[in-house]
Amino acid sequence: MEIVSRAWESVDWDRIQTRVEAEVTALGQRQDDSEIRKTRLVEESNAYRGRTNKDSRKVAIPLIKAFQSEFDGLLARSTAAENALIDICKSIVSLPDPKSLLKGAEAWKNDAEKTQKAVEEREELKRQLIKVNNELEDLRGKDVKVRKLKDKLAKLESEQDIFIENAVNEVEKKAEQELNDRLTELIAEKEKMKEQNEILEKNMDSLESKNKDIQRKLEIAKQTVEQKDGLENEQLSIAMKDLADAKHKIVFLEERVSQLENEAEKVNESKKAGNIEDIAALGSVLVQKDDVIQQLTNDIKRHEASHVEELAKWKLAVSAVEKKNKTLIGELNELKNQLESRNDYEAIKNELRLLREIEFGDSAEANAESIERLGETVETLDRLLAEKNRRLQNENASLRVANDGFKGRNEEQEAELTVLKEKSERNDRLIAQLEADLASAVQDIGIPERMGTNEMLKDAPAPTISDASLVPILTSQRNRLHERVTSLEEAISLEKTKQLSVQNEIERVREENIRLCERIRFLQSPGGQQQANVEAGLGNDFRNGNRNKKVSLHDKTTLNMGRAILATPKSRTVFFSYLLILHALIMLVLYKFAFDQSVVRDAETECEYKFHQHMLDNHKQ
Repeated sequence: MEIVSRAWESVDWDRIQTRVEAEVTALGQRQDDSEIRKTRLVEESNAYRGRTNKDSRKVAIPLIKAFQSEFDGLLARSTAAENALIDICKSIVSLPDPKSLLKGAEAWKNDAEKTQKAVEEREELKRQLIKVNNELEDLRGKDVKVRKLKDKLAKLESEQDIFIENAVNEVEKKAEQELNDRLTELIAEKEKMKEQNEILEKNMDSLESKNKDIQRKLEIAKQTVEQKDGLENEQLSIAMKDLADAKHKIVFLEERVSQLENEAEKVNESKKAGNIEDIAALGSVLVQKDDVIQQLTNDIKRHEASHVEELAKWKLAVSAVEKKNKTLIGELNELKNQLESRNDYEAIKNELRLLREIEFGDSAEANAESIERLGETVETLDRLLAEKNRRLQNENASLRVANDGFKGRNEEQEAELTVLKEKSERNDRLIAQLEADLASAVQDIGIPERMGTNEMLKDAPAPTISDASLVPILTSQRNRLHERVTSLEEAISLEKTKQLSVQNEIERVREENIRLCERIRFLQSPGGQQQANVEAGLGNDFRNGNRNKKVSLHDKTTLNMGRAILATPKSRTVFFSYLLILHALIMLVLYKFAFDQSVVRDAETECEYKFHQHMLDNHKQ
């Protein structure tokens, strides 16, 4: 009613009056124009009748009559519309003002609504009073039953309490049993891990000892190869010198035989021209010379046989030495290949030391200073990795629990968000429906259609809605709902980002855990010389120091000399040069000694030959 009254108040009657007057004047003007057009039409028809003959007029008469009838119809419809409009305007002008009635009707409506509400409340109170009376009668009649039910309820509550206590005790017993089982399993796993660690330490010690044995065998093989090469070279040089001496002796004996043959020929020649007195002396000399020649020929044959035998022996010895040398060279090449294939020992050692320092800090330094500073023995790499693995597994489990909690919260928030979205959509639909209803109600406000004034009120301004209407309240409620939905969406997006970060952290921890497990497997794999070298170089420095204290003095001296020689390329070069020079000096001394002996033997033989020649030439003996 308030809206209808406001609509009636908003009607501009003066503007309607001026519009009606203007429309009446326009109707008079249009009527005058129609009279003028009618007279002109009559004149044109008379002129057409004068210009045309009878036959042509007969042809055009139906058209003219139809046009005339249409014109008359339009004129009649126009006059009827004008008369109706004038009557409507008169009736509108003669209508009374309904504003006072509308205001009173609004008050009457409020009173009627209040009266209706009071009547409804009175009827509701009557119904409630009747219902309460009925219930009271029922309760009075059921007092005994209520008491029985109370007793039964108390009994059931006591039984329920006993059942709950028994169930709680059973659950506690089961939890304690599961906890004890879990503790026993953990203790068994701990013992198993300790046994595995002890086995791994024993394997590492055995691998270290094997590594040292192999290195010692390699050094011994190198020394034996070098010594055998030197002895074989010395023996070959001595044998060559002996062969050369034997060749010199053979040449000397051949010359001696040729000289004796010449002397025999001379003696034979002198025998023909000599005296008879010297026959006995020459016979004895010839006998002696024949004996000497026979002895020399025997010596030559014996020397040749011994030379052939020694040459065969030396050839066999040389072939055996060459075979042995080839085998030793093959072993040496194999050992060199093994060393070349494991030449990244220092790099891996440094990398693992850096890894220990980066991953574990001060607890990874295996030296006396760190032990004094930390006050305890430094742990090995596999134990440190196992501890870190356990720590990462615990962190992974905690992160997994947190992730499950985040997932549960996220699901709850998503369910709440869906509920809020449904509520928001339902509110949006209600708001849209309310706005459509209000718009239709506003459009329907005005003069009823039965009054015939809708077309005249088209240009009237739209009725304004009061500030006390429901539209601002609904819009503010919708805005609040939108703000709440946006805040919930932001919270959900934040939770999703947190969940993604937690999942990324879990993936990173899992990858690091896998990498550490692979490292532990690599370090625990048996039969690897590289693992023995790594553990011998990194994880057992303190144990090696204690073991080195038990080594004897000459072993320490030998080990220190070997380390000093093999430490750098420069020291190895100096040691090789020293061995080469010493070997050359030994060979030179031996060669000089053999040459001096051969010269002495040659001098003795030459002196003996000269003395014998002198005795023959001067003393005839």
